[in-house]
Amino acid sequence: EHIISLSLPPPPLLLALSVRFLGYGVVFGSLVVKVPQLIRVYRAKSAKGLALTTFELETVGYTVAALHSFHLNMPFSAYGECLFLLVQDAILLVMLYTYQKTPTTRILAPCALYAAFVGALALAGWPMHVLATMHASTSALFVAARVPQIVTNAKQKSTGELSLISVALNWLGNLARIFTTMQSQAAASVLVGHVLGTMCNGVLLAQILLFKPKKKKAL
Repeated sequence: EHIISLSLPPPPLLLALSVRFLGYGVVFGSLVVKVPQLIRVYRAKSAKGLALTTFELETVGYTVAALHSFHLNMPFSAYGECLFLLVQDAILLVMLYTYQKTPTTRILAPCALYAAFVGALALAGWPMHVLATMHASTSALFVAARVPQIVTNAKQKSTGELSLISVALNWLGNLARIFTTMQSQAAASVLVGHVLGTMCNGVLLAQILLFKPKKKKAL
């Protein structure tokens, strides 16, 4: 009688597999992370309380992060979510511009700057020293992106149409990325970015819970 013994892989291999699967989990999760926000805005036919600047800066940050990782030949699991989030942010921006009745000049200005930014990088042949420098600043960019939304919430004592589910998923995604980044020994700037992202999304999450509309008591 033969007994087949089942044993776990060696700890280093198990850790590597865990990091890889968690990385892909974040990528797949990014497919839907902003969907609750999109649905909420669409159903309400309103983008009340949502800061345009937040999503515009996010779009630039996701673009830089994706381009930098792609040209470093990093695995798709390391940057795939940036591409998916970039597409979702673009759709969300169109909805925000529409429902907030944003003036045409206010829409064309950032769109022109974004096109010029990507076009200049393309014409220059995607220079890695430029991408690396810009990528190192994405931590500050993503923090800066959250500030307008946090300030808007604080001023209005309301989070408007900001989605609790989307913010919570972003927060969890940042936590997961802290772990995968530490294990993959990526640049310190990448780790700092995820730590700061976790903190900022934590503040947004707290604001949503704090400013949650109180139910009216029945008469």
